[in-house]
Amino acid sequence: MMKEKEYLEAYKDIEVPQDSLKQAIKVGKYRAQQKKRKSQPRIKSVVILSSVAAIILLFTSFLSPTFSQAMAQIPLIGNVYATFNDSVGRSLQSQGLVTELHETSTQHGMGIEMNEVYYDGTIVGAVFSVTGIDSKEEQIQALYEIFDGDENISESQELVHMKKDGERYIGHIQFPYPKKELPKETTFPLAFLSVGEQEGNWKFDVPIKQLPYETVKVNKSVTDEKLDMKLHIDSVIKGKASTTIDYTATFPKDEQHDFVELNASDYSGKPIEISIDHSIQRGVADGRFIVKGRSIILERLNEDDLILQPFVRLSTPDQFISLKHKLPFKIASKRQAFSVEIDKLEVHKGKVTFDYQINQGETFGRDFTFYKDFAKNDITIVEKERKDIYEAPMKHKTEVIDQEALHFRSTYEIKGDEDDYIIRVNLGSLSANIPLQLDEMKIPLR
Repeated sequence: MMKEKEYLEAYKDIEVPQDSLKQAIKVGKYRAQQKKRKSQPRIKSVVILSSVAAIILLFTSFLSPTFSQAMAQIPLIGNVYATFNDSVGRSLQSQGLVTELHETSTQHGMGIEMNEVYYDGTIVGAVFSVTGIDSKEEQIQALYEIFDGDENISESQELVHMKKDGERYIGHIQFPYPKKELPKETTFPLAFLSVGEQEGNWKFDVPIKQLPYETVKVNKSVTDEKLDMKLHIDSVIKGKASTTIDYTATFPKDEQHDFVELNASDYSGKPIEISIDHSIQRGVADGRFIVKGRSIILERLNEDDLILQPFVRLSTPDQFISLKHKLPFKIASKRQAFSVEIDKLEVHKGKVTFDYQINQGETFGRDFTFYKDFAKNDITIVEKERKDIYEAPMKHKTEVIDQEALHFRSTYEIKGDEDDYIIRVNLGSLSANIPLQLDEMKIPLR
């Protein structure tokens, strides 16, 4: 293993071409912008700076032999949090707050060792290594599950990448602690179900001890009378390298698929990345649907205040129209100003052509490409018997009649009787991508 002085000497030898650095940053920003989600994800994409750092490493390793040689001297296990873009682990390691482990499970001649673990606020991370793998690949995958694959825990099973480090492979996992109560000291069940091509059941009860943290009681709310919903910010948990916002969202009992999304910024308006959103409790009480959730920022915030911009992404059921329905016919969302009006439809020799306008031409801030994709993929003809099944669309083409008015024409080929088919309009795609904005909130952090 290299000593600290040798690490420093290796890093001194690294040469970073400035032109490549600038280009890498541009590429990283562009790619990060392209990853805006279209539906409810449980874990957001990695912080932009982490992505940029990875791209910088890639660019400079190709363009600077000195860089590659210096990096090759650095053992992966000592640099694992940077390798896997774990900013929390990186910060805790620099503070000497990562716990070393030496727990091993062996099956099929393959040994998995838990090397390090941390438990900061509401976030848990671990590093593991695998020996006995007969492979020359630089990267292989492993499938693991936590808490015995509990179905009440989102993302209880994950596929992770491991990277070759000499004769072994190094891997990393990170997840939000999934329970409402945060024990100071506990274990979490972890099982690896496959490593590379080898299936098995390498089991651990990983001990974790929570690092000291602060809790700031907030008790601030925002409501929307039209949606009949309320968002209450309960508290902020400030760990050594992370910040968690605990909230309670209350919806009408029948709207159990709506969800809250928080955007954050500092007092000057600079965005702060919320990297993980997850719910820790969901259920009906007193005729209301209640969600207790956590939004996690993978850094400790030291500002006095945090500005939150809440959004609500509404669930909207599919709507259908017969090919013989009297026209014009307008399909509209009950809770948002989204609509599709079909004004013309013809059936001729196994082809169905229909014209329609989206949102009466209102874009709600989205560009034309977004609506062209919506027209192609979410206003479709389907078989009646399969109307609730989402699969590749039937063969068709979509044309633009009037771009400014969001007026389109779609033509489908059908087989058999037109009574066997129906038009399906997925307004939920618009609702998921164009959330409702609630009032901004100023949240104290001290």
